[in-house]
Amino acid sequence: MQDIRGKGRLPESGGVSEGETRAWRDLLGESPERLAFDTAVRDGAAKEVLGPWLAFGTAGIRAQRGPGKMHFNQATLSAVALAVLRTLDKPGARVVLGCDARVGGHAAMVNCAERLARAGARALWLPEPVPTPLVAFLAKDMRADLAIMVTASHNPPDYNGAKFFDGEGAQLDDAPCVQATAWLLENTLESVARALLGTRPEEGVSARARDASAPPGSVERVSDAAFSAMADAYITHIKQTLAAHAPSYMPVIAVTPLQGVGGVWLERALEGACGTLDFVASEREPDGTFAAVASPNPEVATALDPLRAQLSESCPLGLALDPDADRLAVVERQPLTGEMRTFQGNEIGLILATFASWSPSEGPAAGLPTASPPGERPIVLTSVVSSAGLEIVGARLGFEVLRSGTGFRRITALKRALGPRARHVVLSFEEALGFALGPDVHDKDGLQAALALLRARAYFERTLNTNLLGTLACIDARVGCWRSTSRSVDLQGRPWATDALEARRRLAVAGAAVAPLFADALQQPQVEALAAMAHPLAGDAGQGWNMRLGTKGRVALRSSGTEPKLKLYFDRCHEQLDDDEARAAVEAVATKFTAAFLAG
Repeated sequence: MQDIRGKGRLPESGGVSEGETRAWRDLLGESPERLAFDTAVRDGAAKEVLGPWLAFGTAGIRAQRGPGKMHFNQATLSAVALAVLRTLDKPGARVVLGCDARVGGHAAMVNCAERLARAGARALWLPEPVPTPLVAFLAKDMRADLAIMVTASHNPPDYNGAKFFDGEGAQLDDAPCVQATAWLLENTLESVARALLGTRPEEGVSARARDASAPPGSVERVSDAAFSAMADAYITHIKQTLAAHAPSYMPVIAVTPLQGVGGVWLERALEGACGTLDFVASEREPDGTFAAVASPNPEVATALDPLRAQLSESCPLGLALDPDADRLAVVERQPLTGEMRTFQGNEIGLILATFASWSPSEGPAAGLPTASPPGERPIVLTSVVSSAGLEIVGARLGFEVLRSGTGFRRITALKRALGPRARHVVLSFEEALGFALGPDVHDKDGLQAALALLRARAYFERTLNTNLLGTLACIDARVGCWRSTSRSVDLQGRPWATDALEARRRLAVAGAAVAPLFADALQQPQVEALAAMAHPLAGDAGQGWNMRLGTKGRVALRSSGTEPKLKLYFDRCHEQLDDDEARAAVEAVATKFTAAFLAG
């Protein structure tokens, strides 16, 4: 069974009783995983399958599909959902559930809704696969106590998972996740099964008698008419968050939802902002097997090759959503060279921050906005692994940058901690292609980001007479050519993977130095957060190390919250280099550093 590090695995239990075996088998229901579990029981492997619980990562729970407690299946989904519900301590809680198009997602969602109803909740499930941002929106719009989205986002096809949102449409913060984990540890499988399944009927008891014995609660499929109204409200909402900016228009845009659910929603979001959406034909319709894509992850370079092939002189811009439509990737064809320039999350974040910080009433006499008084500056929220140069860019272009631990739930927690100052938040983003515009959107939204990006490009084209890459060049001229890259290190089979001291020694050998980064541009709490973070190889996957690399560079290191990998993030400022040279230079540094780190 795969060892998923960085997910806060729970302590292993002792032997497996007959009661536990029966309870888990009942929780697996009629799913395909039940047969695999029965095989494990016959082979004497029940203890391994019923080992530690699948625990929360940086964005809910996520794992490969399978029969065990560390896999995703309808048993783990409903058990974790019940644990979250119990921490809310709201009898008759209102729960909204949605799913994307991944294999088994719809059945797991409906099953979870029915079981939560048996546990006393009022559960409503959506009638078709939907984007994650819609479920986050509905949590607030429908005044729900909890919203659950069954999705594995951009993970490989054999994964699935769930994201949990509070009544404001934000992913659950650390405290309720910890409390839910503790609840699972404190309760036996038998008691969890009793709560989710109601009184276990004897064979031959009618369905009516079975329902009569269940605890109070209800389950309901949202009607088609009600769902249509919800969809309209969501599209109106994301357009209104950008209403202050002049509408944009492009004749043709190339797009792909990577065989996820975002295609039809992207059409609705961009209606009026462009003439034609030129879809990658083989990737337009949802397919939970992702048979036609190189990867469902838009950060994988080859995943965007078909999108690049769609670009032309008359169609210079390409947008890609991940399968649950909460992330946005951008490719732009350059008019003179024909180069297909793919933008990193840090670069998109910088462009959107500049666009969102620039009041439409201001005249762009100087080409770019200038600094505002400290108390009035727009605020950009991001995480510790986003570009280390962002503070310097903000100081010179007029916005304040505040950082949290990794994961959008921590970014939102930082926003809430701002109190009244949160109204100045114009953008929240993480470098992994997640963006949310304005103070009232609490989780990343690829559809809203696509609309914002389109308007930003049109705005800079009108005011600066340039495209996205040209806008970056204007920023480079003011603050230096900041470029970033990242590397992933597979932790499986590496003896030092759980040894934080050894990891730190390897970082030092590779050339990193623990020191505050660009302290003149940071407030003291931020300096302390960047220089003295928790180590990433044990405990919280949302934390890591931030270390100086040279005079104007940084390497950040953290564990992945969803896979057994270590993530390394590199940033360098190259004041005398152009875009191509700066990107090549930071890639060379990353390659050399990673090799030295692995060699130890």
